[in-house]
Amino acid sequence: MRDGAIQPPTASRPEPAVGPAPGVPGSDVLARLCGDIEGVDREIVALVGRRVRLAREIGRVKRDAGLPVVDGAQEREVLARAGEEARAAGLPSPAVRGLMRRVITLARRAQEEDARAPGHYQSEDAE
Repeated sequence: MRDGAIQPPTASRPEPAVGPAPGVPGSDVLARLCGDIEGVDREIVALVGRRVRLAREIGRVKRDAGLPVVDGAQEREVLARAGEEARAAGLPSPAVRGLMRRVITLARRAQEEDARAPGHYQSEDAE
């Protein structure tokens, strides 16, 4: 499976490190739900990794074309879209926009790192 791809849920999940004691009413349900959250967390990290790899590729293409890597208008569009998606999902728009600002910052730092050390960048095609 490609790096960054979301893996389907598996039938057997490891027990969470912290949770209710066995025998406590609802402990099985809580353990399952905690396992589900751990799976979602892994998917989120994988998606952020995928987004950073895509941003690195965009940065390389822009540098090769002589274009500025940072595009403030595009970043504003991303944040506006994140706010709309948050509202549609019943989430607080400011919090989701803040989260996306951090993801954008992470991607921008990766692009800057690549610009300083071009040999460090390796596209997925090179694998």
